[in-house]
Amino acid sequence: MMVGEENCRSNKPELTIPMPTKPKLLEQVRQRIRTKHDSIRTEEAYVQWVKRFVLFHQKRHPAEMGGKEISAYLNHLSLKQNDAASTQNQALCAIVFLYREVLKKNIAYFGDSLIWAKKSIKLPEVFTPEETQAVLSHLEGIYWLTRILMYGAGLRIIECLRLQPNPKKIPMTKVLDLRIAADEIGLRKRIKTARGKWNPQKQVWQLPYGEVMKSGLLARVVD
Repeated sequence: MMVGEENCRSNKPELTIPMPTKPKLLEQVRQRIRTKHDSIRTEEAYVQWVKRFVLFHQKRHPAEMGGKEISAYLNHLSLKQNDAASTQNQALCAIVFLYREVLKKNIAYFGDSLIWAKKSIKLPEVFTPEETQAVLSHLEGIYWLTRILMYGAGLRIIECLRLQPNPKKIPMTKVLDLRIAADEIGLRKRIKTARGKWNPQKQVWQLPYGEVMKSGLLARVVD
């Protein structure tokens, strides 16, 4: 081997393989929920509660906190924000999921310091079988099928929409036109959350097919 060749080889930089970075906390929550095959609504709700919990404690990492901080946040929901008992309970479930399933950390008992929100005494109105049958009798096709699944199997709206086939093999990124009335404020908020855009020329909202399916707006697509 020649001297020049040996010097050339010695001057080559060493290859360094970057170590895989650990996902951020909220991404870890999403991954764990998807591993357990929970619904997209559960994922969205839990991620938001974990985010609010962290922001409430000045962006401290949950691994550094415990029962005292959890109790302080839940008490804040009931005493300062006057949230309903169901809202407080959902926040508790999200935080417990974070510690048990994501951080793998046991939480010290904090029940004695927890102030529960008052439960509503108003009972929900539930359709009788006869009333349900009357509603279903006015539906046809895919509308009847999704409603009968919701009523008989307890599926949520988004879960029903995900069962619908895609016979035309529509690309998930294809932009579709949606028609939403001006007084449908809830649907307008939903499409804005999904980053839908208003087309003034066509007088329609536009959203990629994948986001349409996630948002449960397939029935509003304009042919």
